[in-house]
Amino acid sequence: MGAIHEIMGRPAVSVAWMVEEGIITLANCKKMVIRRDLEQASRGSRNHPALVFVDNMPLRFRGQVIEKLGDIYEAMETTILDIQHDAAAAQFFGDYITEGNRLLPAEKRREYYGTACVLNAISTFIETGIGKSKVRGYRHRTPWETIMAALPHVDQDAFPFKLPDNQRSLERKWQRYKEEGYESLVHKNFKTKGSNAAKLLDDDQQNALLELLAMPQNWGIAKVTRLYNSVAKKQGWKEVTDSTVSEFAKKHTPDIRAARLGRSALRNTVSMQVKRTRPTTPLLFWTLDGWTAELFYRDEKSDYNRLTLEVVLDTFNNYPVGYAIADRETSQLISAAMRNAELHIKELFGSMYRVAQVQADNYARTAMEPIYNGVSKIFTPAAVGNAKSKVIEPYFKELNRDYCANFPNWSGYGVTASKESQPNPDALRMRAKSFPTKEECIQQVIKIINLERAKKREKYMEGFQKIDKDSLLPMSFANFLSLWGEESKTKALLGASGLLITIDGVKRTYDCFDLNMRRHPSERWTLKYDPRDPSRALAISEDQRMVFEVEEKYMQPMAIADRKPGDAEQLKRISDFNKAMEEEAVKTVSEASGTVARLLGKSILSDGSNPAVIEGGDVFQKMVLTDKRGRHKDVLSELRTKAQPVSEAEEQDEDDIYSEY
Repeated sequence: MGAIHEIMGRPAVSVAWMVEEGIITLANCKKMVIRRDLEQASRGSRNHPALVFVDNMPLRFRGQVIEKLGDIYEAMETTILDIQHDAAAAQFFGDYITEGNRLLPAEKRREYYGTACVLNAISTFIETGIGKSKVRGYRHRTPWETIMAALPHVDQDAFPFKLPDNQRSLERKWQRYKEEGYESLVHKNFKTKGSNAAKLLDDDQQNALLELLAMPQNWGIAKVTRLYNSVAKKQGWKEVTDSTVSEFAKKHTPDIRAARLGRSALRNTVSMQVKRTRPTTPLLFWTLDGWTAELFYRDEKSDYNRLTLEVVLDTFNNYPVGYAIADRETSQLISAAMRNAELHIKELFGSMYRVAQVQADNYARTAMEPIYNGVSKIFTPAAVGNAKSKVIEPYFKELNRDYCANFPNWSGYGVTASKESQPNPDALRMRAKSFPTKEECIQQVIKIINLERAKKREKYMEGFQKIDKDSLLPMSFANFLSLWGEESKTKALLGASGLLITIDGVKRTYDCFDLNMRRHPSERWTLKYDPRDPSRALAISEDQRMVFEVEEKYMQPMAIADRKPGDAEQLKRISDFNKAMEEEAVKTVSEASGTVARLLGKSILSDGSNPAVIEGGDVFQKMVLTDKRGRHKDVLSELRTKAQPVSEAEEQDEDDIYSEY
């Protein structure tokens, strides 16, 4: 509404506006209202500003208001009509088709739109303005006189309208608008006999044509025209031409596309697409999909077989970071491609890393989602039926064009491609018996991937150097095995000699350098291992709640003369682990020793002795632990008789690892 308002036929101004313009301070305004130097027109609320009257305002303030707003009574006239924008009118006149399948001229569209907005405001005023005119003090005016006085003050730049200057003519124009709507504003010259507007004015006419165009049989324009005109004759409608139907179909493309060709066609050709930029570094966004490699191979059943290639693509520079090949796409093939991607990352950068985001389609989503979530921080499935949402689709086209087309067994492009772009079918039939075998075709596909990697590896490696190392997401060995490890068919207990289990028909012994695993001697463990390298594995408890990393036991030679580099280090690992385990055991039992006697107030032994008096004796007696020289009885006797420890001269070097050998 602006700064000026009309209350009871008197001009009023917003207090907030006066304060903002520096005419008065808020505190001074409040004081003057209390002293009645300013007359309050309305109190402020959440949706309405506080107002004060202008006509009896002190001259020093009224002069500033008039200086900034001009004639306040003229400005007040503009508040009579509350003109609002009309989206429906904008669409109607923007889409209106005239003779020759043309739109309305731009200046006419603006004029008709502005006129419709003003007439809408007049309708609102007529419906509510008679009562308000009395309240506002316009008893001497009729509503139409008030409207005629307000029209010259409407902003023609915002609402360029054209209405009669005569009051009676204006009333007739408004009445016709109320009856016919937007169509009444269009000049008759734009509605000649052959125009679409004249042919398809009725809703039933448009709906009938829309239904015929939306039939799933995907009829042609000529047939739709013929069917519509047969309906039009029975209904007494005007017939249409092929041109009219064609333009109507273009106008309603979003409405009929899905019905004629399916949702995928709508999404790929009409729906709004999202434009995206490539990732700034590797390991930010992977996408994957399966593709039928356009290379024929022969077997005993057919000469025209093709393989399925699953590719994991790092979209940083479309680097094929992982792949797998099979006869058809399965969840196992997808899993193998993801596994290959992680192993290739280790080849390139020395370690396996998780990717920030993985995008895949919804094929085998239930089975694959645990792997997607294990490999990535975020998994985002691609939109169903929208091939454009996956950048890997055009990548397959590049592989086909740049590599597959160079082989004599190239099968061509997809079935939707034009015949002119396909290879000669006669030549393919002549060469069919010389097509490669399945294994040879697999080597062709592997060669393509290796060529792609070689071409893009340098840029990919350079991009990796730009990654903030703190932002990398390492993939642990345990995580890798939990996703792709194979489970042993048997279970085993962990004993002093280790965990003995059969894998692929070979007996192997594993052990764990985590003391916590040895606290569960009765637990039966299943191993998860990598068939290509079973030297390390995961031991998983029966309830799946405990997981420990184990490694195949290192084989030490019996004879010292047979020792080789690395043997001493491995032997020391075991020695250090055993020593730490013993110290932990002594510490744990020693801390618990004497607790029962303290709680009962007497010894629990029949002779009244307190085992806690023999420092450490209970540990040696109950657990039969030896000292570093393998002694047990002598040490126990020494503890009981409080004998002095063995002299330092008799002790051996504590670092002598061969004592454990």
